[in-house]
Amino acid sequence: MLIAFIPCFNEHKTIADIVDRTKSFVDKVLVIDDGSWDGSGRIAKDHGATVLTHLLNIGCGGAFKTALLYVKEKYPDADLISLDSDGQHFPEDIPLFLDLRADVIVGARLDVMEGLSFYKKYLNKVASKMTSLLAGNEISDSESGFRYYSSRAVKELEFDNFGYGWASESIINLSKKGFEIKHVPIQTVWGIPSREGQSRRGLKYGIKTLLKLLDVV
Repeated sequence: MLIAFIPCFNEHKTIADIVDRTKSFVDKVLVIDDGSWDGSGRIAKDHGATVLTHLLNIGCGGAFKTALLYVKEKYPDADLISLDSDGQHFPEDIPLFLDLRADVIVGARLDVMEGLSFYKKYLNKVASKMTSLLAGNEISDSESGFRYYSSRAVKELEFDNFGYGWASESIINLSKKGFEIKHVPIQTVWGIPSREGQSRRGLKYGIKTLLKLLDVV
């Protein structure tokens, strides 16, 4: 069984389309509504997703923790694939992960640079280098949220960070447990305009991520 996890915070303009497109490639779509006030969760549910709701926004890492608790309890033998709800990722790329046949696969976006600012390029590369050193594994895009985890990896997946630092921390922890981290090139839409919910991966976020990685050392 393959479950898609989609964290969502005020994405009423895109969530229906992402859920509809994702359903074609997985057995179940799980949306974690992370404190949205724009009806995103209701829209996702109306389009066939299972929706778990946080009353307050606690961050992407917190949303993933909720998803993991749900999957481990309800579907302990399921594989998991995560992707963003803002339209950055293409659900049509899901088969690329399945064709690779590995326990942990990260969708690498860095071959697609159009629309990405100099600061974001630089900070993403630095974060990936630091994550690679800490993990003892080459990680080409440590901040990508488009990922596949086999059921074996899901059982071992753990992290403490409730923000975007979960992305690097989870990879480091899995690598230290002996999992090989593989990568697959994916399509990406960079430079999505800020919405009332979130303006993602800016300079402030990049600096915070690097500081969190230093905490791991």
